[in-house]
Amino acid sequence: MDTFRPGITPSEYPPVTQLLLRKSPKPYNILVGEDQFQIRFAEQILGLKCRNMESVTDADLLTGEPCLLSVTTTRVVDISEGTKNKTATWSIGPIGKGSAAALAIVRHAASVVKGGVPDKDVLQAVADELTKDGVDDIRVAIWRAVNLLLGPVPERSARWLEPWESCTGWLRPDIEPSYRLNTLFKDLSAYVFLSNEEEGSLRKAGINVSPSKAKYLSSLKLPAHRVHDTLVELSSWRMRQDDPLLCAIKISALWQGG
Repeated sequence: MDTFRPGITPSEYPPVTQLLLRKSPKPYNILVGEDQFQIRFAEQILGLKCRNMESVTDADLLTGEPCLLSVTTTRVVDISEGTKNKTATWSIGPIGKGSAAALAIVRHAASVVKGGVPDKDVLQAVADELTKDGVDDIRVAIWRAVNLLLGPVPERSARWLEPWESCTGWLRPDIEPSYRLNTLFKDLSAYVFLSNEEEGSLRKAGINVSPSKAKYLSSLKLPAHRVHDTLVELSSWRMRQDDPLLCAIKISALWQGG
């Protein structure tokens, strides 16, 4: 059984990131939670379109084809023992420090770069670094973990600059560009929700920020047009997944002049 650190609540079901470690997924899969990033990840891994359900019975699963369903709570799932044997149920929740979800990402990354599982201390150190600002996009997190496994874990003492603080220094050479862009997208999205006092909508959107980061973002007064234009650039880049450096250059230009 996984050991969870303070603040991490273990779920009755394994995290959806453990799909990365399954060679032969079961034909029927149920996701418990509302994080759209993780739901899309499951769709990509399983090659299935997820259906949101108010309740699930045997009839919803036994359609003759593999299926992927999502519910907000397992209380609405009522299936027989025979169907349970063919069904995998996955939890969706914040991927934080000490979580089994984060370790699954790092274990998968290790299999990509080393063909095996490194020492537990290395796994934990990489998982801690990976989750220091939370994880939204699992695909980005995998490649971030790969980069961390291929070299020493970066020093945490140097605070990341933001484009509104330095239009040239916010994209550090020791940080993988796509990871930095996704982090900026998350932070600016959180800033918009917090500026409009919509913390409930922030959580519903699956955007996880630490209390200290939320306090920092709430203290900012950024030019609305630059925030909007930056989010447009980031959204377009996330959709196309083209050169992250080109996107970063455009964002730097948007914030030039402070």
